[in-house]
Amino acid sequence: MHHITISTTGMFNEIRPSLVAPVEKKETPTFIFALNFSTYIDEFDSSKKYELEDQDIKFERKRIREFVKAVCKDEGKPFEECRSTLLSALPEFIRYGTYNGAPLLSTPRNGSYEIYAMYKSVEGRRLIFQELGSSKERAQYVYDHMLRYFITKLFSNMGNFGYISDSINIETPLSVYTIQQTLDNVVKDYIPFDRIQVSSTPTQYVMNKSNQVYSEFLLIADALGAYMVQEMKGDTESEQLVSLSSNLFFRDICKPMCRLFIDSSDAHISVYDECNSWVDNLIEQFWYSKYTAFRNTLREVPRCDDGVLAYVNASTVFPLVEAAIKKLSLSKLGIELHAKQEQYKEYLDFLLAYDKDVDSLIAEMHSSNNSLQTYISGSILELYNQSLFPKCDCPPNIKGNLNSEICCQIYCAIDSCKRAIRKYHMYERVFPIVDYLDALVRNIDIPSTDSWEYEYISKVSRISKWYRALAYAFTGSSEAESIFKELIQAQEQEPLVEHCESEAFVADIAEPVNAFSLDFLHYALLQYYVETNNRKSYELYIETIYPSLSQNHFDFMSQMHTLLGNIDEADYENYNNGLFCLWIKALWHFYLDCIDEAFWHTLASLWDTNYNNEMCLWNAHDFTAHQLILTYLVKFAAHFGDTNRIEKYREYLEYYFDSYIFTDGASLGYDWNEPEYYIMAQVNEQLGNLELAQEQYDKAYALATYSQAKWKFFEAKHGNRWGLFTYVELNGDKPNLAEWLTSYSPAFSTIDEYKKVLAPIMSYVFN
Repeated sequence: MHHITISTTGMFNEIRPSLVAPVEKKETPTFIFALNFSTYIDEFDSSKKYELEDQDIKFERKRIREFVKAVCKDEGKPFEECRSTLLSALPEFIRYGTYNGAPLLSTPRNGSYEIYAMYKSVEGRRLIFQELGSSKERAQYVYDHMLRYFITKLFSNMGNFGYISDSINIETPLSVYTIQQTLDNVVKDYIPFDRIQVSSTPTQYVMNKSNQVYSEFLLIADALGAYMVQEMKGDTESEQLVSLSSNLFFRDICKPMCRLFIDSSDAHISVYDECNSWVDNLIEQFWYSKYTAFRNTLREVPRCDDGVLAYVNASTVFPLVEAAIKKLSLSKLGIELHAKQEQYKEYLDFLLAYDKDVDSLIAEMHSSNNSLQTYISGSILELYNQSLFPKCDCPPNIKGNLNSEICCQIYCAIDSCKRAIRKYHMYERVFPIVDYLDALVRNIDIPSTDSWEYEYISKVSRISKWYRALAYAFTGSSEAESIFKELIQAQEQEPLVEHCESEAFVADIAEPVNAFSLDFLHYALLQYYVETNNRKSYELYIETIYPSLSQNHFDFMSQMHTLLGNIDEADYENYNNGLFCLWIKALWHFYLDCIDEAFWHTLASLWDTNYNNEMCLWNAHDFTAHQLILTYLVKFAAHFGDTNRIEKYREYLEYYFDSYIFTDGASLGYDWNEPEYYIMAQVNEQLGNLELAQEQYDKAYALATYSQAKWKFFEAKHGNRWGLFTYVELNGDKPNLAEWLTSYSPAFSTIDEYKKVLAPIMSYVFN
């Protein structure tokens, strides 16, 4: 439930004086804002849920009254004369529901506060009739107009309440009907009417009449308004807004009215000003991906920084442009570009022309198929590969500037590296592709280090090196170590910015963005040391990367609790499947003789109790690592003769595979993909189910050879573009899974033979 209180400051005190006296010499800064106290009860019965959440609202009213009483008691004055102490104590109360560190009620708070603020600039909006009537009438006129705009922004489909399905109660001391009418126009298409209630709240606060006067939330809102004005420091409006938005407390509770700015590090304050005409257009055009119109609207942005324009540009316009460039470059080039302010136009001009250029290239090669010209959006790899790679029968011999065709070729080559590693497990075939990429990049002329071309080619070079290192690592070559270290050093000394949110160190190991992530680079090097049995280098390196583990060097019990927490206190917030997978893998390869059966039972009990569940499977960043952890737990269980746990892990894996793995071969008896068959075959082998294990190894091999056949077909069509030394002639149609499995017959007669050929293919993290 959301309990929203609408409050105001500044010029609107003329129509409704604040319950908290304005700050001296700061009577003019004007805001409309919504203070939201939200509470949530996980209850299936909607009526009971509403009743319990309403009870939380009532408890919060009591807590506010106790807070005000405590302040007044300390000051020995009525609350009207306690503004200074009230504002000083306000951050603690809003954050924690306490006063001077002590709880105000025996019942703990279930809920939290947030604020959505809109500042009226000194100039404001040009309104037709705002100069008519008395000063109070003029203030009322501006208020009603600004209030409609505020409610529209907050509850529109782009607003932060435009998607809320919980109940919403709105309290306001003024203009109930204005809010109701505005909501009627804005939300009727997507929010049920019975979810929203608007009511009037008293405009006075009475200390001893809590049952008659329900203005507790308005008092807190008015106090927060006074706090906001108090924290506005600086000579200009923009400086004052920057000062407020960077205030640590305000930054914690102030949320953007528009969901586009949800990731802003500082508080995002909306502005009511004449600039709304083009700011609103930019937001809507970005929201609906109308980037040509977006660029055209940018031309309307004034070049001056008068009034609030400096703040609007820094908080809204520039982040929108940067987000547009990132989004366009990632979807069109496969690489996220980050433009400086002076580069915005250059970056946008190229990216917006890029689609048209690609359309022309595609149309030239497929002139009979007009529908292809409308296909270009999002991931276009298949089309590019089919259209652009067959055009040339030789390695790149290009000199000159970057153009759209070269960018297409780079896009396809990078994605082909990713496919070869993760989808087809054809690790050795990555080398000719990165050779092709490197040759291509060497011949590009870069106009300057401040150009988009420089950033783009710099990132392509790093990505090419990343895939070369991965290919060496997956094929067990010693060259991997030096390249990983070279990439780490380059990112430390000259970091290339790339938005990398993933912590799925195993599942996402083949993503190109990892070339710019120190976390992924460190992880890859440590995994490489484990796989190559390089214990000395592993131990030296992990001391630098994970000091919390290395400080208890051979105290594996402490290391385990650092990673997993305790039986009665799981560390879900910091737990990561990929990191635990690395640790348990190193434990198996390097330190098996250092642990005993008692340690194993402690480890297994802790894992089984807290982490062997679907929540950790999906929410701990890496479901692939979760599967690998289980395979190592099976190894440990077999080592210590714990057959009960082996069977338990087998049942869990089988349940997961049956529930979440969907394949095209299900009608032919192939319900899983090759990695799942390979994992389950290992488990059944440990249990002694050798006949079933061999059958599953065979299915894994059948699907793996099908993947290889698909890659060979792909390579035959496009390999000439990379100048492969072992060019594959195109022979027949693209392999069909049903035909492949129907004609397939078992390839080997023993489990050992299957394991020997599958081991280098079924590597999730190197071999």
